[in-house]
Amino acid sequence: MQNSYAASYKFIRSVSTDIHEIGSSERPSSPCTTYETPDAPPLPLLLLFKRLLWSLGLFAVLYLPCSSYAQQSRPEYSRLNTVSFFGKYSNNSSRIVLGAAEDRRIVSLGAGYERRIFHGKGIAFSYLGEISPVVLLRDPTRTILFILPTGLQTFIERDVPTVRKCFPFTSRSPQLTAEFSCGGRWTYAYEISPAGFKINLATHHRLQPSIIGSVGYLQADRIVPVVGSNSFNFLFQFGAGLELFRSPSRSWRAECRFQHYSNDDIADVNPGVDSVVYKVSYSFGR
Repeated sequence: MQNSYAASYKFIRSVSTDIHEIGSSERPSSPCTTYETPDAPPLPLLLLFKRLLWSLGLFAVLYLPCSSYAQQSRPEYSRLNTVSFFGKYSNNSSRIVLGAAEDRRIVSLGAGYERRIFHGKGIAFSYLGEISPVVLLRDPTRTILFILPTGLQTFIERDVPTVRKCFPFTSRSPQLTAEFSCGGRWTYAYEISPAGFKINLATHHRLQPSIIGSVGYLQADRIVPVVGSNSFNFLFQFGAGLELFRSPSRSWRAECRFQHYSNDDIADVNPGVDSVVYKVSYSFGR
């Protein structure tokens, strides 16, 4: 910085000396001689050019160092290491991409860790790992009750998970009455997603858009989502969100993710579950 100031000073001084010489050459050599003219002569082109250079040099000396200092002092909202706690919720599932199981709900609580790998102009790329020790899965169930004319009741199915959304109805005939009722069951599980990424954009701003993606697995304490499937399921998810920084070290983030889990045909039945998951996180780090 000191070298640039010294070079600029020498440049301005030389330009000022040239301007002084050009101006003095146009005046009479004798101090007693009067110089009168009704109209001021036009400035030489060389003098105009040198004045322009002098102005540009002054601009470079005064403005550019201030601009560079302003960029350096601008706060950067990007952490090297980040820990977050989050909650996720999905109210429904449908046939979005790969899954066929419908009307599933997901509630989960967990934590995540981020490690920044790359940081460029307005962009940050980070490793992302997440674990959810508490995951609750709700599957729709169906119960089929046969009622004979004698009053005898027999359950054909009782709280059996269905692939499609369940609708209650009753079918009657002189020989039999069949009642189809619907319910739901909750299953405990946990998720681990050890391989993921997170991209933050506009890192000079408090409000930053982000893109995430991760892969992992889901382990339940019983077979999900239907009979014949597996308690172990592969899991992948991707989505986008907005992160609001309260300070360079603390932030809130809201995301919308597409999530899919299935057993990849390691079981006899593999309907798969596609869900749109909403996630809220609180993060801190440095």
